[in-house]
Amino acid sequence: MVDDKIKTKHNKSGRKGRRLLYFWFMAAALLLGVMSLVYFNRGLITRYRPFFTFPSRTWDATLLFGDERTEFLIREHRQITSSTAPEEQAKALIKELIRGPLARGIRTLPKETTLRSVTMERNGLLTIDFGPELLRLHPGGSSAELMTIYSIVNTLTANIAEAKKVQFLFNGKPVETIAGHIDCSDPIYPKQEMVQQ
Repeated sequence: MVDDKIKTKHNKSGRKGRRLLYFWFMAAALLLGVMSLVYFNRGLITRYRPFFTFPSRTWDATLLFGDERTEFLIREHRQITSSTAPEEQAKALIKELIRGPLARGIRTLPKETTLRSVTMERNGLLTIDFGPELLRLHPGGSSAELMTIYSIVNTLTANIAEAKKVQFLFNGKPVETIAGHIDCSDPIYPKQEMVQQ
């Protein structure tokens, strides 16, 4: 009788131990599965970025504006506070470009320019969707158009490590050109030779 009670107690504790071991095994397998998905498909973080939180910080940015005397871009250093997410950094940079230079230099975007959205893709493509004001109010001319395009592209790619090229959209659609001279229907890579050394 006593032996039966001891066996029953031992069986219960053994079952409890096995359940606990099974629970920890399943938790470890689930964690390993999630880590594998993130490692092998880093695009998950980009695709489902709204579910991830990125802290805000103040960081040193290099903005590029037009030079009054040449057809080059000149640097202006500025401190910016934004989330560390690439899209939020891009929005903050564009906002500062629209604000214009604080020291020397000339603006490369009309002050009425609006930004509709920014999307960062896993292949390094940063898509910037502007409102119609940039097309409507651009001063025109090949030099001004070059400065506008590379002010944006070089500023974004210089400050955002993930960004390698920039696609321009206007009201959600690509256009062939901003002012009739430079093809911007495809993604544009930075041109360092546009920046004054």
